[in-house]
Amino acid sequence: MSVRRLGKHTLPENPTWLEFTTTDGDKAQWPRNTTKVVDGDGQVNYMRPVTIDEDPAVHWRIVVGAALAKALGKPDGPTYVLKTWPKGYAMYDHNKGKQSNPRHDMYLYGSIHIGKFRSANEFVPHATWLLTDPTLTRSNCACKYCTKMPQKVISQSLGLSTHTGGKSSPAPSAIRSGKRDRNAQKPSPRNTTPVKKKPYTAVRRMLRTPKRLPGPKQFVVPERANDVQQSVRKSDVFAPRFFRSEELVWCSIQHPIPSTSGLPKATIKLWPGIIEETSLKTSSSVIDPSLTNGETQELAVQQWTVYKTKLLGSNQRISITDKEALPYLAYAPPEEVLQGVRDELHHLVTEFPVEEMGQDQLGRLYEFDPTNEALVNDPSRYRKAVFSYTLGIQIASHIAQYWTPTDEWDYKFTIPPTIVQQTSTSQQPQSLHDMISATMASNAQNKTTPVPPPRFTGDSGLSPDELRSVRSDLLGASVMGMSSIPRTVTQTRYQGLWWGAERIWQDELVRLEDGS
Repeated sequence: MSVRRLGKHTLPENPTWLEFTTTDGDKAQWPRNTTKVVDGDGQVNYMRPVTIDEDPAVHWRIVVGAALAKALGKPDGPTYVLKTWPKGYAMYDHNKGKQSNPRHDMYLYGSIHIGKFRSANEFVPHATWLLTDPTLTRSNCACKYCTKMPQKVISQSLGLSTHTGGKSSPAPSAIRSGKRDRNAQKPSPRNTTPVKKKPYTAVRRMLRTPKRLPGPKQFVVPERANDVQQSVRKSDVFAPRFFRSEELVWCSIQHPIPSTSGLPKATIKLWPGIIEETSLKTSSSVIDPSLTNGETQELAVQQWTVYKTKLLGSNQRISITDKEALPYLAYAPPEEVLQGVRDELHHLVTEFPVEEMGQDQLGRLYEFDPTNEALVNDPSRYRKAVFSYTLGIQIASHIAQYWTPTDEWDYKFTIPPTIVQQTSTSQQPQSLHDMISATMASNAQNKTTPVPPPRFTGDSGLSPDELRSVRSDLLGASVMGMSSIPRTVTQTRYQGLWWGAERIWQDELVRLEDGS
């Protein structure tokens, strides 16, 4: 008797356990046909309970644990494994086929909302929901059964492997026995009467190949999709992300730097910086049982964004949250701060002329760390900070003066024939009635002239040739001339824009200020 092996999976050394504190499981959902019965044909069809330490269960626990750690923002390094199934859950091995070599399919039962999970990837989003939603609101679950979405789409969005090998162990197909008898007895020629066969013809129409629909010609850059989605999401668990990578912000200093003048308004409290990286952090805490029904232990889950920021004018990098950052345009250093910095710089240059300093001395001036707690009580802390702070302010002010479009793409459209109108030297109509009358008179005339091309103006720093080049890129080269036939124009369009210190994406709402 041959036995089909389902694979070898062992627990890693020193795993980090993940445990469920909430569940939607109920033992009443478990299958009942757990007794092995062999029918008259030698076939079996029953569900065998799988213990938590068997190979299939270990494999599922490792796969789901790794995916949960990634979804919850756990630190890299440890190997995360499910310690147990959620309460009320159990795994079963569906044995079906010949008793000697049945087919094996693994299922996870127990959810009161879902009949069974057929793979570890199917269970990952449901397990994430159990760990992150203490209210167990089903609309927050992202699994295929709650969202009615294909599993392949969900797996790709979560970065899960779409390889399905090992999910089942099919039995080999039966080999058909018996061969066609090539030596079948032929009828005797004496007893054979020729049969006239009627010719039969038919015309079969060739099937038309379905026309393939055109696919999208423009793709959305991942940064745009992520930034827009992160800025509008809002719930009790997820907080919106207010800042984006490479944006210029003001960072709050945990220990402000008081001025040597002693004026409170001259204290340096915010430092300019550029965001280099964003990451999502998660924390959970047990809710006081007195605030709940006390039957189950509930968790309060919170998530927030941490920004790794490079402090301008310094070699230091710090991690801050939304509460410790301000948009660059939302703050400007008070005059007392700027005056105090200017006075201190004047004293320093007087005592130590720059032309007499060596390269090493100049380099050390910008090694100041505003977050160094060892320098909090240092009387010379302000003097050490002014060089780096001044350079940081200058760098930030220069960055804020520049703008540029990003992520260009070509947009093609058709312009109808040039609109023509009557040349007229008459006075402009002063009322609605005069305008209607003038329009009717214009339509009745045959004398027409082309509409002159629109007039374009631009930055005073652009030459006429540069302005025409920009105009051609943005509006299309074909718009430069007039035509009486339709024309196809190619425009250069952009998905994003760097506007000084801020990143702006297409389709976002902005407020425009009148330049006058």
